[in-house]
Formats: sequence, structure tokens, C-alpha cells
Amino acid sequence: MDRKKSPDLVSHPALWKDGSWLLVGLLPGCDQGGASDINEFQQVIGLCGNSNIPNDRRAFLWQNGITHDLNDLVVPGSASVIQRANAINDAGNIIGDGRDLSGHVVTFLLTPSDRPIGDINIDCHVGVADLVILLDDWAQSGSPADVNDDGIVNVLDLIIVLLNFGS
Repeated sequence: MDRKKSPDLVSHPALWKDGSWLLVGLLPGCDQGGASDINEFQQVIGLCGNSNIPNDRRAFLWQNGITHDLNDLVVPGSASVIQRANAINDAGNIIGDGRDLSGHVVTFLLTPSDRPIGDINIDCHVGVADLVILLDDWAQSGSPADVNDDGIVNVLDLIIVLLNFGS
């Protein structure tokens, strides 16, 4: 039996939200990609590339409807290219891999910086969304809303969020 060659399938990262699929935007120059992980705050990480350039892969972070190239978010002058993001936790730490200038595979850990105290949803702003998360997690332990790390979400965390509201 002679089999016909099927057309190449192109994947695109998506998020199931409110009963329907929401396409996660790709980076400029990418026509395919895939999501690797998502955290509690619906930050999606993964990789994308151009189907015409097989080795041109870049890691991305999608949050609040915007896709960011992780290479643009690291300290300038980095000696490596971040090609794939593998996992993200609720604190926004990302682990993945890439290549250094010699072409060797390197593993990396990206840690968010410049976040105001009380920024629970990791959007670099203390606002209503942070307050809602704090109230939803009231009296819980192990929550990112435990801003002061005393083991429980309580009035002390609420005071911190309110003092930093709008920053």
C-alpha cells in the first residue's frame, strides 16, 4: 500500500480558560511553539520557533495576554541563549535550558526581581488582583498570599498589601 505523505502539523500553545481555548501569542518570527508549564497565576512558559529554521528556538513567558522573549528579560550581556523554558513555580522562578556561546547546553534558573512587596500575582504591581488572591486564600497556609512568610494568610499580610497598594 502506498501511503500519502501527510502535511506537517504545526503546534501552537493554548490555555483552556472559561470553557474555551485561548491561544497564547507567539514571539515575532515564530510560527509554531508549545507550552511547557503553567503556574497558579496563569503564567505560561514554553518555547517557539520558525518551522523554516529548525534550530532557531526561543523560550517565552506569557502573562496577562502578553508574550515575552525570556532572552529580553535577563540581565544584558548574558553569555547564553535561552531556548526552552521547562517549569515555572508560583513565585515566578523559571527553569530551562539553552546554549552558551560555544554551543554547549546549559541549564538556567531565572528568578524575578524588582517586584514590590505584596505583588502576589507576579505582575510587578500591587493592586486589586493581589487583594482578591489574598482574600480568597485567607487563613490558608502554603499560599503565595502569605506575603510575610509567617505560615498563614492573615491581617499582617493584608496590611503589607494595603501599604504597597498601587506600587
